[in-house]
Amino acid sequence: MRYCLNIKRHQGGEVVQTTLDSYRTAIHGSEVYYQYLTEHQRGIVENQADDEILEVRYRGDENYRVGDEVDSNFMSELYILDAGRADCTVLLLDTPQGRRTVVVDGGGKYHKNRKPLLEFLVRRNITVIDLLILTHLHQDHFGGFVHLIDRVQVRRAVAPCGDLRFADRVYPVYGDREFYREYHDFFQYLERSETELIRSADCAGRTFTFGDYVLECLYPLQNSTQRSVAYAQKLCDPNLTEEAMAWNLTAYKQTCNEDSSIWLLRKGSTDLVLLSGDSTDEAMRAALCGRQARPRLQKLSHHGICTRYFSEYVQKILKPEILVVSVDETHYTEEMGAQIDTLCAAGDSQCYYTFQGDVNISL
Repeated sequence: MRYCLNIKRHQGGEVVQTTLDSYRTAIHGSEVYYQYLTEHQRGIVENQADDEILEVRYRGDENYRVGDEVDSNFMSELYILDAGRADCTVLLLDTPQGRRTVVVDGGGKYHKNRKPLLEFLVRRNITVIDLLILTHLHQDHFGGFVHLIDRVQVRRAVAPCGDLRFADRVYPVYGDREFYREYHDFFQYLERSETELIRSADCAGRTFTFGDYVLECLYPLQNSTQRSVAYAQKLCDPNLTEEAMAWNLTAYKQTCNEDSSIWLLRKGSTDLVLLSGDSTDEAMRAALCGRQARPRLQKLSHHGICTRYFSEYVQKILKPEILVVSVDETHYTEEMGAQIDTLCAAGDSQCYYTFQGDVNISL
């Protein structure tokens, strides 16, 4: 297995390339990073087969160029974008019919005055998304999608529900008023574009195939109750009483993460990537019940915040080689770091945080 890590460029830093057995790395920055990664990489390479390839890169500031990458154009790739405390994953899958694009969550609307998802798609000249997935109804997973309106064609979309038009009285009560208006605008765009819309509840056990790659929905399960969707739909009733509106808003906010969908990308018999949105540890255990999943990479649920969303028990089952936490510097704490270190120890995993830059894995 070959790992390639591109660490974000430091001011005045130079690209350093080296060959280490079957292992190549491109490092932007200081010798300290170089020494650390080389030591880490030696340990990873020892037990890997030479014919397996998995590359990990970080992207950094505006000085980073796509041309700085090593061997980036000949295989399928996964990107977990630096979108702050938000989720945005892009799969670029090479198939006999050409490259296919899958986007799982859109991140927030902005991060540091940037539009991470849109800027990524423009940079890669991507104008068509073959499958778009919204894991659950939260702004930090939906926001970036609004920038795609009239710019990017979406062929198929998976979401907890279709269009929602909340009663006007809901907006002043709940802080994310822009989210609800933009959600409506985006799904109106999908309808105009004749996008095939699939409800998450109808995806239980469903697979989407892209050449040799299969993306499987592990959660929700058959006959799962999507409570957050029911509460959200009630909020569209203009005749809702004030008491009922307040109750449904609270219930909706409390159940959204519980209903988050979970997705596993595999190639043949090899589990590659596990994406869990903000799913709870309970939902993850239910999704894994009766099956063995050993993904090479796992995106940790809920940005590494609150132990309700993950556990050492699950990490010992999954044992991902790479654990990615989508969080910004503001919300990263020493306590979080200690919790993540414990999870990594349980699963014998190496952790990367998106505030260090985009994480790019070649599959």
